[in-house]
Amino acid sequence: MQSFRNGVTVALLLFLLLLGWTLPFGKVEGRNILSVEFVGGKSHVITYLPLLEELARRGDNVTLISPSQGLTKEANIHQIFSLDGDAILKENPVDPFAMLERNEAINLVSILARSVPKRCREMYDRPEIEALYEQDFDLVLLQYVYNECALGFVDKILTKNGTKSTAPPLIVFSVLNADYRILNYVGGNHPSSFVSNPYLDFNDKMTFSQRLVNFGANHLHEAVRRFYYLPAMEAVYKDKLGRDAPSVAEVLSKTALVLSNGHFSTSPPRPNLPNVVEVGGMHSRKAKRLPKEIENFLSSGNRTDDDGFILFSLGTNLLSSAMSVQKKAMLLNVFSRLKQKVIWKYESDDIENVPKNVYLSKWIPQQDLLGHPKIRLFITHCGAGGIEEAIFHGVPLIGIPFFGDQPLNALTAERQGFLVRLEWKDVTEERLIEAINEVINNSKYRDNVKRLSTIFRDQIDNPLDRALFWVEYVMRHNGAPHLRSAARNLSLIQYHSLDVIAAYAVIIFALFFLLFVIAKHSISFVTYWTQRCPKMYKYKSTEQKIADILISKFSIWAVFSNNLEWKSDSESKSHGLSNSVEENSNHVNEEKILRLLNPRHAHEPNGVDYTNGTVYTVQQLQDFVGTELGTCGKSVLITKREQIEMENGGISNLTRYYVSTGIYGRLEEELVAWTIRNRVQVVGMTQGDTSSLGGGIVTLT
Repeated sequence: MQSFRNGVTVALLLFLLLLGWTLPFGKVEGRNILSVEFVGGKSHVITYLPLLEELARRGDNVTLISPSQGLTKEANIHQIFSLDGDAILKENPVDPFAMLERNEAINLVSILARSVPKRCREMYDRPEIEALYEQDFDLVLLQYVYNECALGFVDKILTKNGTKSTAPPLIVFSVLNADYRILNYVGGNHPSSFVSNPYLDFNDKMTFSQRLVNFGANHLHEAVRRFYYLPAMEAVYKDKLGRDAPSVAEVLSKTALVLSNGHFSTSPPRPNLPNVVEVGGMHSRKAKRLPKEIENFLSSGNRTDDDGFILFSLGTNLLSSAMSVQKKAMLLNVFSRLKQKVIWKYESDDIENVPKNVYLSKWIPQQDLLGHPKIRLFITHCGAGGIEEAIFHGVPLIGIPFFGDQPLNALTAERQGFLVRLEWKDVTEERLIEAINEVINNSKYRDNVKRLSTIFRDQIDNPLDRALFWVEYVMRHNGAPHLRSAARNLSLIQYHSLDVIAAYAVIIFALFFLLFVIAKHSISFVTYWTQRCPKMYKYKSTEQKIADILISKFSIWAVFSNNLEWKSDSESKSHGLSNSVEENSNHVNEEKILRLLNPRHAHEPNGVDYTNGTVYTVQQLQDFVGTELGTCGKSVLITKREQIEMENGGISNLTRYYVSTGIYGRLEEELVAWTIRNRVQVVGMTQGDTSSLGGGIVTLT
């Protein structure tokens, strides 16, 4: 008997050991988790409540601060009611139905900035909130959208966490597909070139004009948030906790993990960091049995099962009972004409004579209805949660978006081919009938959403299990700092390398400027030698060539012309000059000036024409020379022979250089050349004539 007992004990121990081995690794019982949402609505809480419920079922103690009550019955979830959304709306009466009918925009940021501060201040004064400062928490979960005013409370929990030696990790849950409003604080970036602003209805294939608008909208919206909305939210908790309380950016930079309520199958893919995890559809589940009253309604009447039913719901924030009387009557008239039954989420009892095929209810089990086999169509306001549920259950849609992310959600579903979009101001009886018949009778809408549902469900794990893993992962690794990108510590200029781009721009500009200067002077030098400008000499040495380049660089060019002093008449005659030459000696002098400008190549200035017998004065020729040399960008020095000789005596090195290179020598050479050129025949002779020349010079003609 004793051996039997021992065997049983060993078997039991082995069983318990095996059971312990199969339990999740690293699981710790009894952790304290705080979930914070000061501002929001029931539809927000529904999206992340399954995560909290599962943690509670595993033994964790969850404190849930939310704007909705009675959403869960889990014993380990302690609920603290926060802000009453209805009270906020009453303080700022907004009728979205009437505003859209008047074609007016709905500015949620402005409404929240006016209403939230007062209500949020009240939260900091409530005893149950102050009592949380003394408790130890192992994790803080924040629903971020429109909850910036709660960040002071969150930071105090993180930094004054009772007896804990380390701060608990902060996990941010976004009820929308996480965008730049949270990603900027963790080092992420969604480029404006293909990720639409959440308030615009652009897809990921934008035209230039759309990218232009999207880029401007992102930066304008961020500017409004940074300089208007966020300061108003920061003022709330700084008034309560002190002016030294950290900014929104400082608190959110501590985020260890972002859980994004999105999926690449339901919205265009986005570039995310490792600590940004998509858990879209986390709240989606298989349908449960319907309440008996609704089930009886669906099974009553003479309509066949093929007709099915239509679900009409505008969510928790848009109350159908707030519609105008005319719109209500129009909708009821449309529904009465349908073969299908209609279940309408309607929040009041003010409608009489409801058609027999219409069921009104203040609350509906939406997922159970979407998963019902008889559903044919879902008419929705295009909230993110409702569209995810419709995709999960494969139900086509008619979308009537109102504000926020709803227009973009409608556009995405329309592009994916399972939604027909209507604008509220354009909804008429005939237009609605037409849209209903189109979706129900055209199989492409159901086929498209069924295909998308298959993709959405085809995951390595379900979104809830994925969220649980990453929450456990962050707690196991003390906030998982290894997942955090260093980009969160960079400024906007550093992140986009604007300073590096500016440095390269300066370097490139400097190089181009240097090349421009070099090219400019090179062109000037080449022009100097190639344009129709006077050439003063031939190079005698490399030193002379270098000297000329240096001189030309400073645009100094001395030209030595001469109002030549000719010999006396007797001297001229002794050289054989005729009277005609003497009479035209001034002309000869003028032409010698021209030849001195280009001694090796005959050259006359522009404007000089000897073909018609024109005789120019020295002053005229000097003017021609000056004009032509001026076009070369050089200075012109016109001087006399005596000055050249004086300069050659040592007064000016510049002039000596030009004289030594041949100009002075060429002067005499040209004198002789022109003297011979202008001689005339003295004695005429015929062939065979042997008469004496009498001392004259023979000129052959």
